[in-house]
Amino acid sequence: MLGGQLQARRAAAAVTRPELASQHSRSAAPLPQQAGGVLDRHLREALMESSLPTLLRYEDRNSMAFSVEARVPFLDHRLVEYSFQQAARLRIHRGWTKYVHRRALEGVLPGAIAWRSDKVGFETPEVEWQRHILRARPDLLADDALSANYLNMAAARHAAAQWAERGGDTRRLWRWLSLETWLRAWR
Repeated sequence: MLGGQLQARRAAAAVTRPELASQHSRSAAPLPQQAGGVLDRHLREALMESSLPTLLRYEDRNSMAFSVEARVPFLDHRLVEYSFQQAARLRIHRGWTKYVHRRALEGVLPGAIAWRSDKVGFETPEVEWQRHILRARPDLLADDALSANYLNMAAARHAAAQWAERGGDTRRLWRWLSLETWLRAWR
């Protein structure tokens, strides 16, 4: 799984024009020391680079839009540090994710809810939307697109074709399509 993410990241880097990428590279903040292993590396990457920052941005925007003061108590730095330093055995236990949370809520939540294994977020049909956009508007990734100042369009089309064939993470493709649409709207 991590190998696929690394390949996707390299493909995305090939799409961004090198001169732009070098101007705007960033380094990740260090995380607390940990025991190591593939799961820990995957969780650290999710925490710092992929799903968590995205979800927190959505939470922040949605709570502000509705004047709600939101809290994310499981992101207290002490709990995060503990989970990476000492509590690896509590994250997944006998195949159950969020094991410590599930156990903590026994007697508070009905077991059918606390021990569900099919939980999903608020899913949108973004894969279907993007495939439709790519079919209907190939000009968004054309060589003469406005985003060609920022992206290698041949590499973007190649990555989009691979994604359309195999599926996978849609965020980078969405960003490229959004960049072109935004540039056209505001040029």
